[in-house]
Amino acid sequence: MSGYHSDWPPVAFHYGAQSDVAFFPAYPVFSNTVRFLLNVSPTTALLITAQFLSIIFWAYVLLFLRRWRAPIWMIILACVAILCYPSGFFIMAGYSESLFITSALGFIYWNSSNAKYAWVWAGLHGFIMSATRVFGLPLCILPVVISIFPRARKQQATWKSWATAVIASGGALGFFLFCQLYFGHWNLYFVTQEQNWHVHANYLAFFHWDIHMFKFSMMKAFLTQHIHVNDLSKLSVPFVSFLFIVLGIVETALLLKRRMTHLEERLWLYLSAFILHFLTISALASKHFISVIRYSLPTYIFLVLVIAHLGIQISPRKKIWLPILLAVAMLIVCMMSTQIHLIQRFTASLWVA
Repeated sequence: MSGYHSDWPPVAFHYGAQSDVAFFPAYPVFSNTVRFLLNVSPTTALLITAQFLSIIFWAYVLLFLRRWRAPIWMIILACVAILCYPSGFFIMAGYSESLFITSALGFIYWNSSNAKYAWVWAGLHGFIMSATRVFGLPLCILPVVISIFPRARKQQATWKSWATAVIASGGALGFFLFCQLYFGHWNLYFVTQEQNWHVHANYLAFFHWDIHMFKFSMMKAFLTQHIHVNDLSKLSVPFVSFLFIVLGIVETALLLKRRMTHLEERLWLYLSAFILHFLTISALASKHFISVIRYSLPTYIFLVLVIAHLGIQISPRKKIWLPILLAVAMLIVCMMSTQIHLIQRFTASLWVA
């Protein structure tokens, strides 16, 4: 599963002042450690690292579902839904998705745990998360934000929430400190992103309603499997937004009916997913949303877990579930066929995302 520019991180980690800061350091460090221990090529080390981390990723998915006492059919459905997302194969490819998503899931899992030293494990996972991608840094403040809601923080002391946030943010802040001390510019990563890939943030892009709307031409191309890979990335923006809207309607209806669905257990996933969705749109609007299909993967996974938890809590009647399952099955078939097409392009070293 080595494809288009999957060998950039080790190259970026070793060569050139500008290339040193083209990527956040965690994934290159992990892969270079594997390369040193196993004496393999950089590309092979990237793949071994990603596939090892994918095992931990699935372990965390199953741990969440076990914590919620999910029935076997829900476990299977949730796993299939994650597997079939068009960019789902990036979890096992030579990209940083595997490390970022795994560490983010671990960060959420331990923050929502009652274990004695859960805050320490949460902080360590958060440290790796923020050292893997800049998007991980805003997530580090979530323990402090959620400490406002006593039920959501699992009775954790406030000082532990702050300690977790400080430890977690150390990964990204340490990288910025390195840039300042070594190159004299703490923001060199952002400068490199803008100069090399013309990426500059537009935080108002999220509020342009048209980007959240499905366009008929792209939907038709998607259903007929004639959609361009970049248009597929654009289509993923309204798709994820649509999931947020549907879940918002369901949650509102449940609140109005005063049904106890343990919303506090989903709060971590909701906030993490929304922050990542907002930042993805803001960062890639200047690039016409190229690569969003890949960057939306963690957001989609968090929302799948939200849906799984909701399904466990509300347990609707069969007459309601049947049409829902039919629609989900059709969607999974469409996404799986699209993923197969993208895997073919990826393994042929063609651009995907």
